[in-house]
Amino acid sequence: MSGTIRLLTLSVESRLIVGAAAAGLVVAVSRVLGVPVSPPLTMAVMAATTLIYILDRGIDRRSTPGPLPRAILVVGVAAGGSLLGVLPLLAGETRLAILLGLPLCLLYAVPLPISRPWSRPKDHPVGKALMVATLVTGATVLLPLLEAGSPVPLPSIIAALSWVFSILLVNAVACDLRDVEADRRIGQRTIATELGGPTTRALLALAAVALGAASLLGALLGLLPRGCLVAALLLTGAIVGLGPERPRWAWGLCLDGALLPLLLS
Repeated sequence: MSGTIRLLTLSVESRLIVGAAAAGLVVAVSRVLGVPVSPPLTMAVMAATTLIYILDRGIDRRSTPGPLPRAILVVGVAAGGSLLGVLPLLAGETRLAILLGLPLCLLYAVPLPISRPWSRPKDHPVGKALMVATLVTGATVLLPLLEAGSPVPLPSIIAALSWVFSILLVNAVACDLRDVEADRRIGQRTIATELGGPTTRALLALAAVALGAASLLGALLGLLPRGCLVAALLLTGAIVGLGPERPRWAWGLCLDGALLPLLLS
């Protein structure tokens, strides 16, 4: 059991599970857009997402000072190597978008001259959630379009953008519920620290239920695969069922793991 816990903890702390969730989004979006699922693209998105979050941990060392654990560094090297290995298998436009998007996605963790003293977009309560949701939505919808290279009906694009942005926004805010007290100690402002844990959880539960209803309607209309409905229901259950006494790895496993069924879309 202890070995399993260590593996789960590593998958959460290295953000490997986040990378798998992003890969699931690519699969689901491809189904919504009606384009072929590209295994190289799916692997590239998983590797790039994992690498970005590990680099983010290296930039932000305020809450956990010191070097990154060796196991996480190994995951980062593996993610970087996997990304380099699959890039030649992608279309030229897709490769260019990924290479340009990597530094853009890291901007949310880098201090910028947007205030005095310099602050990061992730230091602003609403900015962090919006930036994460916007960047990941743009990547997981744009990349399959570029890789397919064929026209896609506008209603399918709108359905993909709307659903992915909504579930990512709920997920991003929910992830801050696990660190409310720690964020307050280091001065990190999030929606959860501003509104309080109970209020944030209640609002998220309402949003998740609405997302579940929209996912059900989308599935019935044939606009969304059933995996989208399963993911929305699992996310709702995680938001309602998780408490502050749960360990960090359990939060990551339940919140980000809720998106893993998308891999089977």
